[in-house]
Amino acid sequence: MPITLPVAAEKLCGLAPIIAEVEDITGARFVVDNVYYSEAEAEAAWWESTGQDR
Repeated sequence: MPITLPVAAEKLCGLAPIIAEVEDITGARFVVDNVYYSEAEAEAAWWESTGQDR
């Protein structure tokens, strides 16, 4: 089963406000996630996103 982690707005290169506007206008909702297929990949991505050492 894949593991998903949300993509931070800062990593969307300015697309977050555009996505929010499209959602407001259309009523559609979007989810922007990174998908990992192993727990080890997800954990490594989480540690990388925090900037901390394990």
